[in-house]
Parts: sequence; C-alpha cells; structure tokens
Amino acid sequence: MSYFRIKGGNKLNGTMRISGEKNSVLPMLACAVLTTKTCTLRDVPEISDVEKFIEALRFMGAEIDWNKESKILTINCEKIDPKRVTDCMALGSTRANIVLAGALLGRFGEVKMVMPGGDAIGHRPLDMHLEGLETFGVEVIEAAEWLHLKYDRSGLKEKRMILSEASVTGTETLAVFLAAQTEASELCFAAADPQVQATLHMLKEMGVAVDGIGTSTIQIKGSKNLVGVDQTVSPDVTVTGTYAIAAAITGGDVTLTNVHHPHLYSFYGTLQRLGVNFELGENSLRVFPPHNLIAIRVIKPNIFPGLCPDLQSPLSVLLTQCGGTTQLFEWMYEGRLGHLWELKKMGAQIKILNLHQAEITGKTNLKGGTVQSWDLRAGAAMVLAGLIAEGETIVQDIYWIDRGYEHFAANLQALGAKIERVMV
Repeated sequence: MSYFRIKGGNKLNGTMRISGEKNSVLPMLACAVLTTKTCTLRDVPEISDVEKFIEALRFMGAEIDWNKESKILTINCEKIDPKRVTDCMALGSTRANIVLAGALLGRFGEVKMVMPGGDAIGHRPLDMHLEGLETFGVEVIEAAEWLHLKYDRSGLKEKRMILSEASVTGTETLAVFLAAQTEASELCFAAADPQVQATLHMLKEMGVAVDGIGTSTIQIKGSKNLVGVDQTVSPDVTVTGTYAIAAAITGGDVTLTNVHHPHLYSFYGTLQRLGVNFELGENSLRVFPPHNLIAIRVIKPNIFPGLCPDLQSPLSVLLTQCGGTTQLFEWMYEGRLGHLWELKKMGAQIKILNLHQAEITGKTNLKGGTVQSWDLRAGAAMVLAGLIAEGETIVQDIYWIDRGYEHFAANLQALGAKIERVMV
C-alpha cells in the first residue's frame, strides 16, 4: 500500500500538458469491441482504470498493444470469446464496464458478467441502464451479483427511449448496444457530456449513423459491418480543473496545455466568480496571481454544459481559501461529500448540513495531518489541501487517485510541489 507525503507551502509554477480523458477512453475501448477490425486510440492516459480495463479485454481474447511512451494504443477484438467474459472477475472493478456490457450484448446477443464496480460515492443503481435495454427488447435474466442480459435479435421492441435521467454511462451503454442494431432508434433526455460526445463520434467514424451529438436527443442507426478507426482521446476535464485549482490555491503561475475550452466554460465561470485570475490561450489555460478569492452563495454541479460534478471535491479545497461562506450542493450521490470530514481534520470550517449539502467558510489556514482518500476525486482534493497546509500531510488510500490521475505526484513535483510517493 502506498501513500503521498506532502510538505505544504510551495507555489506551483511552470507548464504541464493535460492527459486524455479517463471517462472518454474507457467507453471508446468498449466501442472497439463492436468491430473485428483494428482500432487505434491516441493520448491514452496511463492510469489504473485503463490498465484494469485492458486486462479484462485481454483476458477475453482482445489483442492490445499499448505504447505508454507515445500514448498510442491499438486494439483488435476479433478473437474475443464471450464465454470468457463470465470468468473475468476484473470486470467488477470499474463502473464503465456496464458500457462494455452494452457492447458485448450488441455484438454477441448475450452477456453474463460480474456486476460493475466504481467509486465509493454512494448508491449507483443500474436501474436506468436496464430499463433502457428492456425498452428495446433485451431480457434481463439476472442483475444482482451477476449481470446476465440476452437479446434475441428479432428486432427492437421500441424505437424510442426517454431516459429517466441524463445519465452519462446510461447513454453510452444504450448507444453502443444500438450501434450494433440496423434499425433506427432514438434516445431522449440523453447526456451530452464530453465523454458521451467522444463515444458517439467514434461510433460515427466506425460506420454508425448518429445525429444529435452534443444534444439531449440522439438518433442512431447501427450497422453489422463496423470498421476500425483512428481516434484521439480528448483532454481530461477534471484533471484540467484539478491542476488549475492547485495553481490558484498555492498562488502560483501555471500554464496548462492540451485544453479543450468548450468542455470547461461552466468551470471557468465558477473560477471567475470566486476571484481566480486566469486567461485562455488557443488550447491552453494559464492561472496566475494575484487572486482575490471571495466566496459565492452556492456551488451546484449540474448536467453538461453545467459545472462538472467531478470538480466539486477539488473546488471544496479552493473554498477553504475564499473569504466568506459558500454552500455546496451535491444532488447526485449521498457519499460524495465524505471528504469534507477529512478537510475538517485539517482545520477547515465546514458545516455538513446533510448527505447532500454543506457550508464551507474561509479563509482558513489548513494544518497538515494524516487523511484518507474516500474516492478518486476526494483523494485528489486531499492532495490539494496538503499543498497549502502547514507542516506535513499524509494522504492514504491513494489507489483511488491512481484510477484517474496520470503520474500525479511526478507532475506536481515538476511544478514545484514537495510531494513524494512512499511505498510500504
């Protein structure tokens, strides 16, 4: 088990390139399962979620070559054996594996696999995914410890599905399943997030007729003869936001490159209202002093193009440095504010009102201590807190952070942070 040791007080300075989006590359890998042809993905981040996803695909028979130095991955799924899916226990580690289930179901007509896992951020049922698949004619045989789905290929039962919520993985799961069906179909109240757009763009390049990318209504007409493609993974929204916040709270001057601004406008608006000084280049974001950090009344993440929910945890650290009180409102998951108890250990002035609401009052001088990572984004937030805390901070359970942040400690070191990964 490893942990991060951090000595706070250093300003971050320098330039760093943003890696590919974790939440885009996983469903893109699932898309590759739909074809027997070779697909190439570029700018694939070196994170544990990708490692585990690839491990599962290789176990099932996929041929994968991943050059981590060039970040180029080639994948051919011609020899995937659906019988081996059932024996692949690695599929239980990642939430995105429900999208893979949609792809396997679309290609083979049946899938039985261990239930997908993911972050410990609260109850994350698959009801909407399964309801959608059932709407189109899929039989849900089992959905407890195992997920067993079957489609008899006699034709879609319905041609339109109105989702009960704009779920990202729900939209992706249904889209990859429908991509293998030759009938036209429609998803209404679909998610329009960057990772959904990446999935749909890849499907379109593979030969699926897709309209409405980036909107809440998507039309899909699939194909049985999908081709291989060469796709570049878009820059990671949450990683961009995390490093931008790190620069702001330390008072540093950091330029982030490989940034896609249209995916971040709500985040930029939040930074602006909080008094963070920044400027946008062609494909870059510079955060620089001086900062006049002032609290705002409320921060409430929303569905895209609203503020990305994954950025709420890092933003909570920024709020400890803003003068005044801000209310955080987490509407999605009842476990996502758990990291605030760790911030309170470091001296943050926080009132946790209920499972979905909290108040943070600043400016507060944080003090180092031993804290844990409650989940992926919460872990990153505790690292940010350590960067500005007095004394030494130990962040435990950093395997959560490894799921989504490529070379986190090394990147922060390159910007001037005093952080080291300690192996025990």
